[in-house]
Amino acid sequence: MKSKRLRTTGKAIAVAVAFLFLTGAFLFQFHKTHHAAVLEYHCVEEEPFSAAEELFVRPADLEDQIRVLQEAGYRFVFASEAKPLCFRKTVCLTFDDGYNDNLTQLLPILERMDAKATVFVCTDLLGFKENFLTREELQQLAESPCIEIGSHGCSHRDLLGLSMEETELELRESKAELEELTGKEVSVFSYPGGHYSWEQAQLAGSIYRSCFTAAGGTYYLGLRNHKNVLPRIPVRRGESGTDVLKKLEEARPGRDVYSGF
Repeated sequence: MKSKRLRTTGKAIAVAVAFLFLTGAFLFQFHKTHHAAVLEYHCVEEEPFSAAEELFVRPADLEDQIRVLQEAGYRFVFASEAKPLCFRKTVCLTFDDGYNDNLTQLLPILERMDAKATVFVCTDLLGFKENFLTREELQQLAESPCIEIGSHGCSHRDLLGLSMEETELELRESKAELEELTGKEVSVFSYPGGHYSWEQAQLAGSIYRSCFTAAGGTYYLGLRNHKNVLPRIPVRRGESGTDVLKKLEEARPGRDVYSGF
């Protein structure tokens, strides 16, 4: 009787282990094929206007990237909508700094191709040089249903060089100014240079719904990622739609960088 009970218990345990294994395998595959990836851009220009040439993605290349991703079954969402688990393959286009080509080049492409993007703006750079958005241009950009405005701080200073008081001013004042200019909630933030301390990430997460790092590798949003430090995948000048699709297909789940400080 005891032996029979042991055999029954052993079978139950084996079934449970097999179930857990199959469930884990299914969840891993689901996560791999139904994930959100956040792409990092800056400028959309035919010719670079600074030495950082790799940041200037050609308009035709951006169109090709969007087209190839659409054909591969990706849907486009705003940064505030990007989540680790999705029911479809999902991609978010993000553009840092607030260049005026986000209005003149990016927006027409998004409207023509029925896509979305999030533009992270530095408020002190508005109208600063001819290459940056003016306040009026930002308002025009924000009116489009294809665009979400996020904060990139006020001055584009690296947060690691700032005190906590200075950091809070960068985070709160940029948010307040952008909300006043656009009349819309600003709920997402991109770290200038991708640098932050544990304390600064905590503070940013208390002010914004989601905070994004600079490109630090090829990672899509993983289940272990904290909303305060979400990874992005870089897109550089000269990359085709096939190149970007390959990056997404070869990407890995984001690392748990938040608890590693």
